Amino acid sequence: MTIQQNKYDVFCVSETWLWDQNPDTEIQIPGYQLFRQDRPEIKTYRKRGGGLLIYVAEEYEVLCHESPFSSPIESIKISLRKHSFPTIYFYLIYRVSTAKKHFITSLQNELLANKDNETYVIGDLNYDQLNPNNQARELLEMMKQIGFYQIIKQATRKTAQTKTLIDLIFTNRPRLNIKSGVITECISDHDLIYAIRKKDKTAKCPLKSIEIRSFKDIDQEKLNKRIMQSPWWIFEYCKTSGDKYNIFKMFVTSALNIYAPLKNIRVKHFRKKWLNAEYEQIHNLCKKLKKNAVKTGSENDWADFRKCRNKTNNIKCRLKANVIKSFVAESDNQSKTCWKLFNEEVGRTKRDSTLPNLFVNGQEICDEKEKLNVLCQAFIRPEPFATHPFKFEKPLSTMCHIILTPEDIQKAIQELTRIDAIPPIFYKICADSLVPILTLLFNEFLSTGEYPEELKQAAVFPLYKGKGKRCDPKCYRPISILCTTTKLFESCIYHRIMPFMEKEDKLNHQQHGYRPYRSTQSAILKLTNEIRNTGDAREISGAIFVDFSSAFDNIIHSRLLQKMESLGITRELNKWFAVYFTNRTMLVRRGKMKSAVHKLLRGTSQGSSLSGLIFDIYVYDIPCCIKECSIYQYADDLVLIATGKTINEINDKLQRDLQNLQDWCHQNGMEINIKKTQRLISHAVHKQFAVSITTIRPPDHHLAPTHLLTPLLHLTQPATPSTRYKLASLFSRLPFTLKVPDLPSPTSTFSTSNPDFPTLKVKTHR
Repeated sequence: MTIQQNKYDVFCVSETWLWDQNPDTEIQIPGYQLFRQDRPEIKTYRKRGGGLLIYVAEEYEVLCHESPFSSPIESIKISLRKHSFPTIYFYLIYRVSTAKKHFITSLQNELLANKDNETYVIGDLNYDQLNPNNQARELLEMMKQIGFYQIIKQATRKTAQTKTLIDLIFTNRPRLNIKSGVITECISDHDLIYAIRKKDKTAKCPLKSIEIRSFKDIDQEKLNKRIMQSPWWIFEYCKTSGDKYNIFKMFVTSALNIYAPLKNIRVKHFRKKWLNAEYEQIHNLCKKLKKNAVKTGSENDWADFRKCRNKTNNIKCRLKANVIKSFVAESDNQSKTCWKLFNEEVGRTKRDSTLPNLFVNGQEICDEKEKLNVLCQAFIRPEPFATHPFKFEKPLSTMCHIILTPEDIQKAIQELTRIDAIPPIFYKICADSLVPILTLLFNEFLSTGEYPEELKQAAVFPLYKGKGKRCDPKCYRPISILCTTTKLFESCIYHRIMPFMEKEDKLNHQQHGYRPYRSTQSAILKLTNEIRNTGDAREISGAIFVDFSSAFDNIIHSRLLQKMESLGITRELNKWFAVYFTNRTMLVRRGKMKSAVHKLLRGTSQGSSLSGLIFDIYVYDIPCCIKECSIYQYADDLVLIATGKTINEINDKLQRDLQNLQDWCHQNGMEINIKKTQRLISHAVHKQFAVSITTIRPPDHHLAPTHLLTPLLHLTQPATPSTRYKLASLFSRLPFTLKVPDLPSPTSTFSTSNPDFPTLKVKTHR
């Protein structure tokens, strides 16, 4: 809130106390780029400390450099540019008070290497400049010798007894700074320090705006009349369905340009919904009380400040709770509303921003269009290898063709949410005039087995996964943005095929993703019920949580068409799907910049109405290859559960079925992500047993894909602390002791008394 209200260009934070369990999405602020450095040795929540964080406004080009100092000094080095601005270097440093003296020498060498560039050294250096000791004087003298000056003069950490100046800003261009000082805030026990640099002489940055069609004051009657009076008889003279679609698009666009022309709308500043005059008033009072307490040093004034600060926090919590309750109560979709409020609160909003520089094979990619091309190539999977034909018996019930009705089109229009050149609200306003035309057009696609090339192209938005380095193309997920006509047509196809699959019981019962009346809850209930039954039978259960790598992008189209035929999607409908997957293309778009168009050789668009159904069809035969374990699926996540009297028995069962699963993956072009695959052992609390297990040395990573999972049970990662907490929460109603072991060393044993075998005990009431 402080950053957004004051519109800082660069905002630095020291002692963030963040660790690897706090993803970037939790601390992201709209309109800012994020750079962080966590203390590396943090392993548990209680041992948090240190950590650095820098926010930089999106209009700057930022390059993050390697940290120049060794532990225990924590630092972030960045350089930024903007238009005709010179390159400015920033060093954010946190120095613990016990750091050795050689830090001053290292800092001097680093700054001398960049003496020709404008540089700022910012941070908590733990050198008090109000009561300097020998090292503080040595630092100040050294900085003056190389042309750096400290521009903060007031105390930054004030208590009732002490005042210290340990938060410093050094710069080698002090004349360029108009003003600097200290801002008294209630965020931390340290006050904020700031510096204001002179503006550049270039033109101001343009205000952010978006181009949309406004339907606020539209005359719906005239728009419908215009659509109905268009010369649709031209359809009779079109030779292909693609020509008919182009005519449809031309008539619709011309009507929209008359009654709802494109307009540039300024993007308003985001303001949190719970902020009101009451909170702002008491927040300002709290800041005044702190300033007064710092000035007087009176214990009574400090007590008044603490009392007001607690009251401010209580009001903030109450306002947030009231807003959330009111929004959820008024919403038809409470889950969607809760997620929207949560995303707004943590700053996880949809926005187009400048991509950071990408690194490919050690080479830095700086050009904006080249970045998009690199991402597009990273999203495209290689051409699939030749596989054996999929063997199946002739299905008893089939779906050979689809004839859509006006009711199907009307239902799909009501579900439209995506926005593009022809917005969904247009289809809803003009539904009466458009439904007959769309019914004719869509049935033409299905009967002729044609599909316009324009509708096969997907504009992909690269979404950062929240993990890994932002400069790595593999850390982005492709989200397809399809045109509204495509979404509408695919939704009609989905609502015809899915009821057929459910009615004829075609899909496997273990799949809970993308199916009506099933969800993560139904999958978890079945999973926990099996573990409960195993505990009641005085047996042990072992589970492997399997994750597929880029599952939707690895689908082989020829294999998929064979599986569709095995499930009854035959003849004309199967041929149409073959056309649907042929010559599909994609491009990566971010803002107004686009990459080159690339051909998709495999996979399905993530964002399509059909993608979930297609994936369910593709993996429907997985349970057929699992012989000894139970299996539960939710989309591309899979769980194998084996039960038995001993660990060795469970190990053998899981190992055999994991090999069967790996064989299935090899035949179907899928890959198992070993790093994300986890394991879990559970047994009844009162069950006493001692087991031993000999681990097998993991195979080399250069082996062929068919051998990657030979000893997969031993390759799976031991559960991290966060995974243990999630598992404890997941199985919070089980009357068992959950045991999540770390991987033992070769030929070692573990038992219930082993301290390296952590136990999570959960009390329950039946």
